[in-house]
Amino acid sequence: MANKKKKQNKAPSKAKAFWGRVWYGFRYWFKTLYSNGACLLAREKPWWSSIPVVILAIIIALIPTSVAMGQMNASSFITNSDYGLVTPTAAFITDMKEKNVLLHIEDNELFDENDSWSAAYGANQNGAYYHTVTRDVVTLPPEEDNSSSSASSSALDTSVNDGNAVVEEETIVDFAVFYDYSGLYDNVATMYQRIVEDDTLDDPNGKETYSVTTLFLDSDGYILAILPNTSTDSSTNSLSTAIRYSWDASSYQGEYLTDLLTPTFTGETPSLDSYEYRQASRSLWGTFFDEGYASTKWTAGWTNVGILSAIIVATIFVMGLIIFLATRGKNNPYRPLNFWDAQQVAYFESFTCALIAMILGFMFGGSNYVMSMTIFMMVIAVRVIYTIFKTMRGPIAE
Repeated sequence: MANKKKKQNKAPSKAKAFWGRVWYGFRYWFKTLYSNGACLLAREKPWWSSIPVVILAIIIALIPTSVAMGQMNASSFITNSDYGLVTPTAAFITDMKEKNVLLHIEDNELFDENDSWSAAYGANQNGAYYHTVTRDVVTLPPEEDNSSSSASSSALDTSVNDGNAVVEEETIVDFAVFYDYSGLYDNVATMYQRIVEDDTLDDPNGKETYSVTTLFLDSDGYILAILPNTSTDSSTNSLSTAIRYSWDASSYQGEYLTDLLTPTFTGETPSLDSYEYRQASRSLWGTFFDEGYASTKWTAGWTNVGILSAIIVATIFVMGLIIFLATRGKNNPYRPLNFWDAQQVAYFESFTCALIAMILGFMFGGSNYVMSMTIFMMVIAVRVIYTIFKTMRGPIAE
């Protein structure tokens, strides 16, 4: 009988060995999501194994920030809550058309043809357009005046009903537009600072601080300031917002400001005070603000993402340093961890913390992108501190 050849065990192929290592690495990474003991075994892994994990952690932690910044909408000032802007902005464009003010946009800059702005508004204070509104001011009789708001309100109702209160009309400026037609300022930001923050400039309404919602126009850009520098007194509107816009939108180029912001209708044009005209004007101004803010938004967004990325990296690095210092104890079972091993531990632990920060950031942060950063720092600090306390009691099970 012929001798049968003995079967020899074949060495595993390189492909199987590779995928085996991949599967082993995946299982280890999955354990690090919930096991601090698995994270502490990082010193047994290749030095590069934690790099992809920490990069993904940083990206995940930044997702709420990126989404919040992408959703920033400059048109919200006029499309969501107009802050009284719809009527005065429509009136401003109508007034410019009537006075033949030719502000022309070309090559990402704003130009005034034939010094038309100076001819139209040069006689006003600082060469500005002012929109005024008349309102009724009710004055109580002296014997019924009271410092208590509730008492004054009650007295006011009674006095108005009895005919004792004095009702007077008051005309105030509720919207102003400045244009640097004389070239006094280097850029629109300088003009904004000069007009809003200069204590020597008189407020159109005679207040101590400049408190008129204002649009600043210059060749390099424009700024919309919503009630700048208002009083912090609770009885006044303390909102103060100023946003910088640019003339670099493609839809601006070759257009006159009046053409961009004048609504067009099929058939007869409705009156300026009509609902149809107000809505059409609101939509045009909303688009105008969004397109002018696009480049500023993305520039500011990437800058903030870079700053927040640096904060995340610094936080993770500090957590790794804390792990290294906390395991220097003579009887600590993880004393063999060197500095880089401790950093790897923090890198692996950061992934779960980033996931939690992303989820909670969307749930509770809303458009406040700082919330997710705060949550991330809190969660990773808690996990690292918990890990350190566990190491003091002995080896941690995987």
